[in-house]
Amino acid sequence: MPFASAEFSCHLANLGVQQNVAPPNTHFCVGAAGKAVGRIKTQLHLLSNTEGTNWFPILSRAVYNLNKSVIPDIKCSPFVALHGFTPRLCIDNFLPPVRNRELHDKMRQQALDREQLRVDLVHYRSKMKRHYDARHPPVEFQPGDLTNP
Repeated sequence: MPFASAEFSCHLANLGVQQNVAPPNTHFCVGAAGKAVGRIKTQLHLLSNTEGTNWFPILSRAVYNLNKSVIPDIKCSPFVALHGFTPRLCIDNFLPPVRNRELHDKMRQQALDREQLRVDLVHYRSKMKRHYDARHPPVEFQPGDLTNP
């Protein structure tokens, strides 16, 4: 689970946020926190695919979208259920995502490494196919041929 990662926990600790993904203790909200975390993960995934970046710059937008979305089980958004009022739009949602050059270089290097691994794997598979084909010549069978048991 990416929200239990050390990087995310350290980020929250630096902001002074206490990380707690346990469901509320009310009978009608049991499981709502798990669904909320799932929605955050889904929205982060969708936003990171459209933005083409890491989760950090788009986290505030994903959380705002979650806070505004109504969960059918509790018939309100998680923010309204917790605080009693609708969330205010944060100015961070209007700012472009911050581009971290070091992170961008690391992501580019990982993409290059992944591509090199793919090329190596294709080369290895073709080499193994050549070895197999050299040791196992094709045998043509015709209808009615007898085979050895």
